[in-house]
This record gives sequence, C-alpha cells and structure tokens, in this order.
Amino acid sequence: MAEEHPLPDMQIASAAVEQLKRFAESGNPFFLAVGFMKPHLPFRCPSSFFDLYPNESVRLPDNPFAPVNMPEVGFLHCYSLMHVF
Repeated sequence: MAEEHPLPDMQIASAAVEQLKRFAESGNPFFLAVGFMKPHLPFRCPSSFFDLYPNESVRLPDNPFAPVNMPEVGFLHCYSLMHVF
C-alpha cells in the first residue's frame, strides 16, 4: 500500500475503504472510526495538487484577525505557519 499512496492520510483512507468493504459484505451493522493526521505541519500533498492552485491565484484575506467577540474556540491560531511561507 505504501507504494501506491506514500502519504499517511491516503494510506489510512485506503485501509478504511477496504475495511468498509469487508464490513458491508458481512451484512451486519457496524461502526468504523477513522482518524486522519493532517493538516499538521509539515504540509505535504501530491505535487499535482499544487497545479490546481497556482500561487498567483491564491489571495490571502485582507483582515487576518478574528471578529470582535468571537469565541476563542472558533479561531485557529496558526503561529507555526508564519515560518512556513
């Protein structure tokens, strides 16, 4: 599987699909929880994804601040991103 999908989340998704197929064939009720690792630094994705969003087409928001009185839980502080770009 690692040769087909070198990224961990793609490996997890492929394994989950295989499990779903097995469970579905059994005809019994089931629950499958699947956890993914991304997005976390470092950001990694297939290079073909970058072709979908050329740098010149990406526009950052004019206002990077959270709205006034917004609950703290509703705003993601990505200070580590400052060192990526």
